[in-house]
Amino acid sequence: MLLVGSGAKFVQQLEQAGALAIFVTPEGGSEGHYLRRLRGAGYEVVTLSSKGIGDLASYLTCTHGVRPATLGKSERRTYFFPALIEQYRATLPPKAKGLVFWFYEGHVFSQQELSYLVKLSREDRGVKFVVELGRERSIRWQPLQSA
Repeated sequence: MLLVGSGAKFVQQLEQAGALAIFVTPEGGSEGHYLRRLRGAGYEVVTLSSKGIGDLASYLTCTHGVRPATLGKSERRTYFFPALIEQYRATLPPKAKGLVFWFYEGHVFSQQELSYLVKLSREDRGVKFVVELGRERSIRWQPLQSA
């Protein structure tokens, strides 16, 4: 019995929709198959945790400040980092199709943040998003705008 397909349909639907919601098995492991298929199709894949990101728009598209833990010291510094999309786009190989941001623990995103990811994938065709929204007995996906 074949549990995981070739992944070609997954890549094709991601290219059409721009952003997918994916539901994976609780024991995990099957999503790695689809990550390899995306890399094989020519995409650069970045996996990120959804927890603790903060303002999603600033994190992905703007220069944003990060304040590390103080660890008991009174001095508070803010470190500024470039937009994540531009940071990874600068290191793309010449033949890459684009970037795919794979967010695990995506259930912490609000509906507004999910709709922002759909909007961003439509505005910038070189950036695609996969968000793990939950667990199911077998892996399945759907366009993020209908999730």
